[in-house]
This record gives sequence, structure tokens and C-alpha cells, in this order.
Amino acid sequence: MYVMENQSRIEELLAESLRKSDRLSDQIGGLRSDVNDLKSDVNDLKSDFNDLKSDVNDLKSDVHDLKLDVHDLKLDVHDLKSDVNDLKSDVNDLKSDVNDLKSDVKDMKGEMIKLNLIAAENSRSILKLADHVERIDRLEKAVFKK
Repeated sequence: MYVMENQSRIEELLAESLRKSDRLSDQIGGLRSDVNDLKSDVNDLKSDFNDLKSDVNDLKSDVHDLKLDVHDLKLDVHDLKSDVNDLKSDVNDLKSDVNDLKSDVKDMKGEMIKLNLIAAENSRSILKLADHVERIDRLEKAVFKK
């Protein structure tokens, strides 16, 4: 009896051990699955990380290129400002030249008026001389005819 009891007890313990072993096996299988899922997630994260790292490097390169473009644009703006200042100076010089030319034209108009007056006076004098020459010619003809 004692042996029977022990055998029965051993069978119960073995059955219990097998059930526990099956549960542990199931749990280990579940853990293996979880580990595999985690490995897959880690690999996905590594891939995402590498993609992001590549994107960051691309962005760094783009930022560097943009900085160079901004520097070039600043130089262009500086050159344009200098050109604008030069053009403003040229415009002011041209305004001064235009004012000088207007003054010269005004002076020339005054001189032209004076010359026209002199020309008119000279024309009258020439007409008077022509009259005198005609009279002299008539007088000479009259004197030399006799």
C-alpha cells in the first residue's frame, strides 16, 4: 500500500510536472515569439534610424548649400546696393548736367535774340547802303553821260 500510494503520488507529481512543463514550454514559445517580435521591431527601428540619419545628413547638406546661397545673395545685395548708389550719383550728376544745359540753352536764346537784333540792324544798314549805292550809280551815270 505504501508503494501504491507512493506510485500514485509519483504519477500525480509527474502529471503535475508535465502540465507545468507544457505551460513552461508554452510560455517559452510565447517568450520566443515576443523576442522575435522585439528583434523585428529593433530591426525596423534600426532601419528607421538609418533612414532618419540619412535624412538628417541630407538636410545638413541642404542647410549647408542654403547657407552658401544666402552668403552669395548677401554679396549680390551688397553689390546691388553699391550699384544703386553709383546710379543715384550718376542720376544726380545728370540732373546737374541737365540744369547746366538748360542754363546754357537759356543763355544761347538770349544771344540768339541779340544776334537776331544785330542781324536785323545789319539788314537795315545793308538796305540803306544798297539805296546809297543805287543813288551813287544814278549820279555817276548822270555825271558821266554829259
